[in-house]
Amino acid sequence: MSTAHTTQPQPAMHSRHRQALYAAWRAYGDERQIVSVTEVSAFVSTNAVYRIALDDGANVIAKVSSYGSYFLFAEDHDRLYRLSTLLASTRFSHLLARVLGRGGRAFTWYDGKLWAAFYEEIDRARSLPAILADDGLEAAVHALAEEAAVPLAVGDVPRERFEASRESAAYTVVAETVRAAKGPVAVSAGRSDGTLVLELRTPGVDDLDVVALEDRLGALDGRLAIDRGAGTTTVRAELPCES
Repeated sequence: MSTAHTTQPQPAMHSRHRQALYAAWRAYGDERQIVSVTEVSAFVSTNAVYRIALDDGANVIAKVSSYGSYFLFAEDHDRLYRLSTLLASTRFSHLLARVLGRGGRAFTWYDGKLWAAFYEEIDRARSLPAILADDGLEAAVHALAEEAAVPLAVGDVPRERFEASRESAAYTVVAETVRAAKGPVAVSAGRSDGTLVLELRTPGVDDLDVVALEDRLGALDGRLAIDRGAGTTTVRAELPCES
């Protein structure tokens, strides 16, 4: 399963999305008013992503789609809502953006043609451990192994430093896989022909946020591949890196 760039939405689509976002926000029932809508899509998936500025100075993130099934979209967001709620009291509370909910479940909107959901905007400075910025990927992965809910065996991981966006994307793949793993995880990484390659093996994963990981890697021209073999799931991430 690898990332692939999609065609940028045309102006007519932007207009439809804008109308849908205003309608969805009204349906959500928040009294704050929308001041502006800015597209922030990475154009690496079938979702369009927007930052919505509200009249109290806060921002929320909105995702709009018309691809596939609304019911699967809603089901995925119910899972993300539950996961972000479970993570709320842990050191990983800012690893996943919180899906806005209503009535104890994720709020999703559907008009028969488009569907939408809203997220809190993540403060990236708080979403990743300080050790990643201070000491790099290897140190951050070893620190994660000390606190992970499942055993994390750390193999060869480069001590060298990579560009910050690549280190954070690589760490997110490791942390998300560990979070979703059904059992022990083994991770290794290395540089090959100008590419940082991560490989994680585990007996299986539940609720791995594949779309979010594909978007994160795709924005950096990276790739994600998942091989679900007999008794072992392998998650492989590739990120181009400067030589």
